[in-house]
Amino acid sequence: PWWGPTCSELCLQAMAGTCSRESKISEVRAYVGGQVDIDCPYPADYIHVAKYWCRDPCNDADVLVKSETSDTYISKGRFSLYDNSNGRSLSVTIKKLTLKDAGMYYCGVEKWWKDKLRKVHVQVRKVYLWKQGGGTPSVIRHNFIRHFKYLLFQTVIIII
Repeated sequence: PWWGPTCSELCLQAMAGTCSRESKISEVRAYVGGQVDIDCPYPADYIHVAKYWCRDPCNDADVLVKSETSDTYISKGRFSLYDNSNGRSLSVTIKKLTLKDAGMYYCGVEKWWKDKLRKVHVQVRKVYLWKQGGGTPSVIRHNFIRHFKYLLFQTVIIII
């Protein structure tokens, strides 16, 4: 299993659904105005402990959302967290992403001697639109997926 014989490390499984014990930092990419969903599986011996999502450097003041008990959905502003004990997984969502959301985060499990943390690097990119035939670019901010088919016929989409 991914946690090794001691079950001592929290592993992150991000959007692609991969998990690597050797990987020290996981990368997650998303777009301005969208959302990112991150799945943090954990071993059975972490079911009944508090779990949280924090921003670097991950001091107490940097905790963005925290679950004290299993099978609990917690929402705080644009951040939400669900601790699913049956699936042994902590699910984190960040909604309405901005460029300021880019950076280093941690998926954490509280332990009395020292919390277990896994680094997650969140990249947020702009999506620009150019009308065919010229014009000035504009940034897509909302409803990107819903209007994607319509946009394909009217614009050239460039992701930076």
